[in-house]
Amino acid sequence: DVRLGLIFRFLQVLIFTYVVGYSIVLQQAYMKYDQVAGASTIKIKGVGYRNVSNATRIYDAQDLVVPPTMQDAFIIATRIQETNQTRDKICSSSPDKTTAGSSCTSDAQCTPGINPGSPYGLQTGECNLTDGYCKMLAWCPLEEDRETDEKTLIHGLERASIFIRTNIQFPLYDITLGNADTGLINGRNQWFLEQILDHACGNSNSECSSDLYMRGAIVLARAEFNCEVDYISGKTDDCNPDWSFSRIDDTKKQTFSTGFNFRTIQYTWTQVNCSTGTPIAGRAFDPEACFSSAASENHRLLRKIYGIRVVVCIYGKAGKFDWVQLLIALGAGIGLLKVASLLTDFLLQQAWPRRQLFLHDKYQKVDILHSPAGHGTSLVSEHATVEHTAVEPSLGHDRKDDRSERFASDDMHDPAYEEGGVTDTPYRRESDILI
Repeated sequence: DVRLGLIFRFLQVLIFTYVVGYSIVLQQAYMKYDQVAGASTIKIKGVGYRNVSNATRIYDAQDLVVPPTMQDAFIIATRIQETNQTRDKICSSSPDKTTAGSSCTSDAQCTPGINPGSPYGLQTGECNLTDGYCKMLAWCPLEEDRETDEKTLIHGLERASIFIRTNIQFPLYDITLGNADTGLINGRNQWFLEQILDHACGNSNSECSSDLYMRGAIVLARAEFNCEVDYISGKTDDCNPDWSFSRIDDTKKQTFSTGFNFRTIQYTWTQVNCSTGTPIAGRAFDPEACFSSAASENHRLLRKIYGIRVVVCIYGKAGKFDWVQLLIALGAGIGLLKVASLLTDFLLQQAWPRRQLFLHDKYQKVDILHSPAGHGTSLVSEHATVEHTAVEPSLGHDRKDDRSERFASDDMHDPAYEEGGVTDTPYRRESDILI
């Protein structure tokens, strides 16, 4: 059938195109790959500023990068809330009421001790009727915890320079590479903070960038290597990663606790007279003075820092032409060609209009065993379905099966036939029939 033949050839061509065009050429199934191993080193330079009490305060990289070093990551502070606190003072709420103890209208509603609803200190059992909150023994004043505050925002960070040096190795091929052979190259080993945030927000979304500066964010920086060892000569240009930046702390399903922030404390060291222990007024350093550890432990600066945390992830592979991998891919492709035969045969037997005619030509029922000459009754008459190619025309009525002589013996007579007088005919069991 011409149509069936065309379907068969079409399936063969389709499978061949998939194996050669997609699997071997596009997916490079002829390559033997080695996974990359490496690390990154990050350095940041830049300056920012904010207005504090009608004065301008400058922040350089040492102030902005907290902590100063991390493994394959860094944090740039974009907003800082500061609260000067003193230990063991009595307070009930922060000045702006964003942080407070349990609400109350009388002392009876303030249980002395630790209260889960007021995790900032020990309740004294008294109610501050002025602000309506229970009094606590705590670090006072309490922190002003505002989600957005333009006064605490650090300006000028858009041009902060971020240098990311990658050092990688492909152990299987003993190849070591870096990305800082020739100096700073924007887009390869150096970026500005605004560039990273633009990529994370998607093509310079100013509203998104402003929100990141205000609330903080977690950005994933991915360096993907996909190199060919045959073309690597040891230079950086031969194997460059594809960099991508994406925000991972804010998803469509996550609406609670987005952004990024953390708190740190800095104890205030107080200069005292070495003899009397009395504090020395002023903040100028006095080389003759001593420092009071007791005073430093009772005064601290609480800082809530919002920032951009960037996590660097290095992954990828390097491949080299390998005959074994190519032969495996070709062998798998040759095996897939059998699918064309299976599908065509299925259509022939199950869905083709003239399938009965095809099945009649493909299979034939023949008698493979008849009674010996001279006897009118057939001992065993079996029918079997065999392929035309497995049937010889002379296996029918005119040829005596010489293999039956092997089954003729005195002890292989069927008792049923002995009673009928047929005692000289050998009895052949069904299991002894050879097809």
